[in-house]
Amino acid sequence: MIKKRVGNLLSALAVSLALVMSTAALPPLSAMAAVPADNAGSIQWSDASGDPSSGSNAGGGSSEPDVEPIGGLEIVSYEITQGAGNVPSTITKDMTFSLFIRIRDNRDGVSSSYNPEAKLNTSSFTTNSNIYPQVTKHKTSSGAYFTLDFQLTYTGVGNTVQFDLFYHNNASVPVQSLSLTLNQCVESTDDSSDSSSEPSRSTGFVLKSVNFGGPNVTAGNVFNLDAELMSTNGTYGVENVSVNLVLPKEISLSTGQSISYVGRVGPNQTVPVAFELLPSAVAEEGSYTLTISVAGVNAEDGSAVTADMDVTIPLVQPERFEISNVTAPDYLTAGVDDGSGFTSVTLVNKGKETINNVTVYVEGEGLSTDMGRQYVGNIASGSQNSADFSIIASTPGQIDAKIVVEYENSRGELKTLDYPFTITVEDFSGGDDGMIDPYPIDPVPEEPEGMPVWGWVLIIVGVIVVVVIVLVVILKKRKARKAAADLEDDNDEDF
Repeated sequence: MIKKRVGNLLSALAVSLALVMSTAALPPLSAMAAVPADNAGSIQWSDASGDPSSGSNAGGGSSEPDVEPIGGLEIVSYEITQGAGNVPSTITKDMTFSLFIRIRDNRDGVSSSYNPEAKLNTSSFTTNSNIYPQVTKHKTSSGAYFTLDFQLTYTGVGNTVQFDLFYHNNASVPVQSLSLTLNQCVESTDDSSDSSSEPSRSTGFVLKSVNFGGPNVTAGNVFNLDAELMSTNGTYGVENVSVNLVLPKEISLSTGQSISYVGRVGPNQTVPVAFELLPSAVAEEGSYTLTISVAGVNAEDGSAVTADMDVTIPLVQPERFEISNVTAPDYLTAGVDDGSGFTSVTLVNKGKETINNVTVYVEGEGLSTDMGRQYVGNIASGSQNSADFSIIASTPGQIDAKIVVEYENSRGELKTLDYPFTITVEDFSGGDDGMIDPYPIDPVPEEPEGMPVWGWVLIIVGVIVVVVIVLVVILKKRKARKAAADLEDDNDEDF
């Protein structure tokens, strides 16, 4: 009886020891992804405000990955589930499971309105589809958040999930590769399984980046289109790769050809392409789509590899709105509006689009106009209009002034044109009432210093009078002497 009890006790101890050993063989809980059964397949946000920046699961099932942020992207947490919310403690070869990954994108220019997608590029896992649409997304003060749902099957080799993240509706955001290590994976020990038995994966192409020199291009001006194409991480490369640019009728090549031969492209390789383009000078403003078409041959089986990537180009017409003629005063009298301040501005629209809501006014210290801010209205393409007003100065001195033209272009942007000029303002020295005499008296010229002119005239006249009197007296005396002489001669004859 005693031997039987001892045997039972030893059997219980053996079972307990086996349970302890099996528990010790499991990976640590921090490396396991646990999801409550009643919340299977969904991310639980713990922050009451809706900000998932903490990266924790309300039920404690979200794992915190030990990864550093890459290029502004960060894997915040992940969850692994199998079946109806079950959390597998290990992942073995040929096991299929769901992987939910939560990502924060802190890159500048990334909006919550963009649609992130991911393409698997690892040999450790396979899936029936490579591209997965976003599951949920929203924008917070610390970045754009979204989750990706992968349905994976483990191949038994390695334990790293690697994928490329890109945005279909914003090609300007670069493609970024991310990876996540799953410690639950148990590699296969089957010697018959080697790299030669791995399924081959085809290589495709995605648009990594594109640049056309700014937010838009100008009609009639040459611009450069620079793009980077990246081959996906397939098993084999692509031979005889060529890139063809398909253009809308409003945009043509400035130089070169629309087809560029690249040659062989290996897996996960970046290919730069560049084209010099010229949009038509008469093209209407708007967005135009061109297509970068890639074609090649799979190096493994000779099958065709093709990819078409669209690039949207915003096109604008140049603004050729200008001030063609200005009539403005050089001199003014302070406080006087006598018409000398007449000013005229002629505006011409030589562009292809209408210029809207044109307003004209003058700026300058102590200056104003009789019209204030003069509204001109809209000026159609190929036409002109003018604004006439009178400038009034309140203070004397030399004033730096300018005529300002405000308007809106066809894109609703508020812009201005300036015409600077200088006015000399003189002080008014008229009567106390400040009004100018409409019938001014010509000023009497100042007399020169010394004898005035009229004095010299009187002297000359006096001299002439004296001379005349002297001559008259002399003539009278001569006449008297002659008369006396004649009388004496007559008396002599009588005797």
